[in-house]
Parts: sequence; structure tokens; C-alpha cells
Amino acid sequence: MKWTTILLTTLLLTLAMAKKTNNCSNLSHIQPKQWYAGNIRIQTYFTSCNLLTIKNDLYKCTSTKPLKECQHDADCPKGQVCGAARFPQTCVICDYSKPMSTYYENETITANMDQKMEQSGNPWTVQEFYNHTGVDLVNTYKSWAWNMKGTILRYSYTIVKRSTWGDDFDGTYEYMGSIIYDAFNDTHIQGIVSSFNSNMFDNGKYNSDAGKSVEYYPRAK
Repeated sequence: MKWTTILLTTLLLTLAMAKKTNNCSNLSHIQPKQWYAGNIRIQTYFTSCNLLTIKNDLYKCTSTKPLKECQHDADCPKGQVCGAARFPQTCVICDYSKPMSTYYENETITANMDQKMEQSGNPWTVQEFYNHTGVDLVNTYKSWAWNMKGTILRYSYTIVKRSTWGDDFDGTYEYMGSIIYDAFNDTHIQGIVSSFNSNMFDNGKYNSDAGKSVEYYPRAK
């Protein structure tokens, strides 16, 4: 009888903890359009308590004839946009009737990450190192984490790049920032975007910039 009571109590506590852990807000949303390899990419973020699934839809963009170089969308005729990911930049027409391809990415989300835990331990869920033949060395750290209540999702990143091409741009580049996602209303998610970038060149020069903005993303259906 005693062991039965202990097992039952343990089971109830486990179910209660699981229910609490899985009680996360639905912050699924659609990111703004991005240029990707000369075409348009639209990303849809689907959130759960421990996994972020990113759906990437690629839409084909075709240069107009005759070619018209541009700097901004306003330089192009109606119905066309300036292909920012192309060289030279020319006016293009993008077909949004259906994606030419779709692929998915998954990111692990850490549950119940509070500020104290983040400062005392290692908050990064992903560390990626890229070695471009010893010329560009890039370390990328990033993490996705819910707050204790499961209502706010935070994306944090730090990118450290070491460039050694043998020119005036050799140096160490650091890019740090975060996006805090929160429910805004029934139709949109709010994102508070913060960033700090610094460039320390081997020739002694240094520059930096910082920014903060609030973005609104339509909820994904």
C-alpha cells in the first residue's frame, strides 16, 4: 500500500510538471520577406514548448527585359521590385502564386529559462563554427528560450568573426542581439529587436553601432 501511494504521488507530480512545462503560448507567425540567393524567401515560425519549426518558402524572381538597374523599389515600374540580392541590382518580377521550393529547419527551445539561469550557466543551445580555409573564422552562438511562464519567447545570438585576408579589413567582428517575441493581439505577434555590432580592425581602427526597434508579425494560421 505504501509503495502504491508513493508511485501514485510520483505519477501525479510528473503529470503536473509536464502540464506546466507544456503550457506555452502560441507565438507562431510569418517573418517579413527576405532576399535569398536572388529570390524571395518567406519564413513561417511554428512554436511549441520545446521546438521551433521554420518553414522556408522560396519564390522565383525573374529579371525584366530590357534589364533596368535600380537602387530601390521606387526605381522599378509598378508590379516590379529591385532585386537587392543580385549583382548588378536590376528590377525583377516575383511569382507568389506558389513556392518554387520549400524546406524546413528545426531549433531546440529551452523551457523556463530565467535571467538568473542565463547569467550563471551556458544559455546557448547551438554553437556553429565555420572555417573558410583559415581566412574567415566564424563562431555562431544562438539560443531560443521561454520565460518561466511560457508566455514570452526570446531569441539570442552572438556571432564572432575573425577575418585575415591580408587587407585593411582584417580584424575581429562581433554581432550580438536578441528578439523578444510576445503576443500583441489576435492577429499579430510583437518582436522587440535589439542589436550591438562592433568591428575591431588590426590596423587599430574601431567602430560600433547599436539599435533597437519594435516589429509586428502576422500570426500564422
